[in-house]
Formats: sequence, C-alpha cells, structure tokens
Amino acid sequence: MDLFRGLSLEDAQCILAFAEHRTFEAGTSMWQVGEPSPFMLVLLSGALQTQEPGRPSHRIEPGRTMGEMSCLTGHPRFVGLTAIEPSMALSLGRVHLRSLAEEIPRIYLQILENALDILTHRARGSSIAETHLSASPRFSLDPDV
Repeated sequence: MDLFRGLSLEDAQCILAFAEHRTFEAGTSMWQVGEPSPFMLVLLSGALQTQEPGRPSHRIEPGRTMGEMSCLTGHPRFVGLTAIEPSMALSLGRVHLRSLAEEIPRIYLQILENALDILTHRARGSSIAETHLSASPRFSLDPDV
C-alpha cells in the first residue's frame, strides 16, 4: 500500500491502533461529491467505484487509498465513492492523523510524504491529458522566449 511505503511492520501496527475497520455492503455510498471530508480509506477487500461529474467512473481495487487529499486538507470531496462489492477498509480520520502527529511524528511525516507522492502521480496523470504547460512560453526556462 503506497500510503504506508517506507514504514516498518511495527509502524504499521502503530497506525492500526489509530485506524478503524469498516465494512460496506455493495451499493453503500462512502461519500458524495461536496461532502465534508473527515476521513480517508485504505481498501482491504472488495471493490469501490468513483463518481465524478463529467468524467467516467473508475474501479478501485484493494490496496488503494481514497480520500487522502480531502482528509488532509479538510476541503469537500471532489469525487464520490460507492462500494460495488461487499468491501472492507481501514478508515483514518483527521482526528486520528492529528493524534498520530502528536504521538509519533516520524510515522505521520512518512504518511504525508507518501500521500504527496500519490497525489502528485494522480495529478500528473490527469494534467498530462488536459494541459501542456511545458509548451507554453510563459513557463519556459529559456531566457530568449
């Protein structure tokens, strides 16, 4: 699971002390676009599906983390999420992350670094198809442009 990359088994056990196990029946909505975002999920089993206005839905498989951006920033959800199979997930809330930051800052910082890496890869994947900033002269590093 990318969110926990670089952490030891002992570190993972510490995180589990802060996380909640949640189960979802097929058809259960985890959250809708625009809702508050007090938690993120790490899918352990089953499958989820995203809903984003104007975009195709995506199937989420076990091992994937969802809701990190909204959980970390506190901004409303920009993608809806529904279980399409009976599913089990770990839930880490903002309150859990704050406690982890106070009690074990090293683990919290590693999670933040991993979350930023995940979000960067997702953003790059989205933006490559939508924009070409490198082709714009205003972003050029060439002083003659």
